[in-house]
Amino acid sequence: MTTNVTHEWMDDTVPYICWDRQWTVADIRQRLASTEGVERHRIMAWLMRELKTPEVWFFLKPTEVQREFDGISRWLGPARPLWTYLLRIWHELGKL
Repeated sequence: MTTNVTHEWMDDTVPYICWDRQWTVADIRQRLASTEGVERHRIMAWLMRELKTPEVWFFLKPTEVQREFDGISRWLGPARPLWTYLLRIWHELGKL
């Protein structure tokens, strides 16, 4: 089952960003939970690059993005300035 609306995503949903792989929501969550270091940061950055910003929170928490941002940021490519800005603003607003 493929759908673009996160509130309809179930464990067996293949998110629209998985056009080149058949990862389900459960697969992505399992990979995030079972990997560390560079591989985890690459998956997190992939989600942050490819998903719409509000959809990122379906898989990640803002606090973990902030905590691991130094490792994630090298994999963000053109999305890096956006995420740097968002984290700075959220910090200034006391959200992080």
